Amino acid sequence: MDVAIYIVLMALGSTFIILSFIEKTKHPLFALLAMVIFALETISSFGITYTIVYYDSVNNTAKLIQVSYAETPLALLCLALALVGMFQFYALTFRKVEEAVREELVR
Repeated sequence: MDVAIYIVLMALGSTFIILSFIEKTKHPLFALLAMVIFALETISSFGITYTIVYYDSVNNTAKLIQVSYAETPLALLCLALALVGMFQFYALTFRKVEEAVREELVR
């Protein structure tokens, strides 16, 4: 992925995480979106493979070279943030369910 896309996704995911913790904007959807963004970024950061094609002029053949690398620190950071988003999503969802059950019991 391009570096600019990583920066935009990190900013977007971080914004959703922060919004899910602020009292006025606390909603499970923000945590879910942050979790999905960081999970996809984790997957793309762990195994990046690209292919380079070189032309061998001596043998008149094309050579394919596959290069693989992993951005481990970025992948682990995204994994941690995805887990934070997941736990926040479940906590907010269960809190909403608890509020709905209490309202039904009061009626």
